[in-house]
Amino acid sequence: MKTARQSGLTLLELLVAIGILSMVLLAVYQTVLASSRLNKRDQERVAVNRTLRGSLDLISDDIHLAGELLPKQAPALQISASPSVLTLYRGLSDVYLPLCGVASSTSTVIWVHGESSNPSSGTYSNGQSKLPKACSLDKTVAQPWEQVRSDSGKAALRVLLVDLTNGRSATFAFQGLYSAGSLRASGLTWKGGISQSTTADTRRPAPTSANPTPGTADVRLYLVEERVYSLSGGQLVLNVNNSGNVVVMPGAATFNVTARYNDPASSTGVSNAPLPFGAPFPAPVAGTTPPPQPPTWRDLRNVSVTIRRQEGNTFRELTDTLLPRNSISLDR
Repeated sequence: MKTARQSGLTLLELLVAIGILSMVLLAVYQTVLASSRLNKRDQERVAVNRTLRGSLDLISDDIHLAGELLPKQAPALQISASPSVLTLYRGLSDVYLPLCGVASSTSTVIWVHGESSNPSSGTYSNGQSKLPKACSLDKTVAQPWEQVRSDSGKAALRVLLVDLTNGRSATFAFQGLYSAGSLRASGLTWKGGISQSTTADTRRPAPTSANPTPGTADVRLYLVEERVYSLSGGQLVLNVNNSGNVVVMPGAATFNVTARYNDPASSTGVSNAPLPFGAPFPAPVAGTTPPPQPPTWRDLRNVSVTIRRQEGNTFRELTDTLLPRNSISLDR
């Protein structure tokens, strides 16, 4: 007696079906995995580009403002050699003050007037003042600065001291006024040849046959905001008014800044400024032709900034050409 054949798959057919299904699922999995990796890589690339672009926009805005209310001799834009440190200054007040004296013991008292309370005031035997001509007898000349400091809500603001005859500078924190109208200073840092021991001689030299009219040096103080960009621990950081580093961009691998200035002697009309940029003018040597002055921030054509960042396994580098203040405003 014959029995009816039972419907269904044989073991061999089942194994073939499972093998085909496995290959299909593997192909689908590989496609999904590749798509996921590509999507993750795209997200990393977008995140890196967004962060790079944001950092460059911040630096660009600061470069645009550098030099506001400052003379060309002021080091409004300074660049160190690689790895770059970019230092920017912009003025906070259109009132500048003359340097009329520095306390010899602590350097915490800066005199900005020639009233009798200033121990540096007085005259030489020929009747010439010991102070620069810009030093007035008005004890209230620094009141506008105190108003700016008070309105800012900050305990201290930065001051940039500049010798206009040679571009040498110093910085300190302005913490208010003493009752005599002098500046309350802290953290006075002498740079580039200006020093506490020599400033008095260069600022108010005694009369001689070669220089019968002393007090003609022009050393000025400017109330400024100081912004310093640099690499620190694999991060691009910003230090405002020496108040500590704030992270602008994590994962920074490179930060390079190059200044380019108009150079008539170059075949292209433009040259890279030597680094460090913003250094003091070279000192003249008696009996020789005065050395040429290096380019200042007012001579700049543009500033090139390159930042390289890592996000996961993604490295991205972005270079932007930024315009300093002198090329976008009328106060050249």
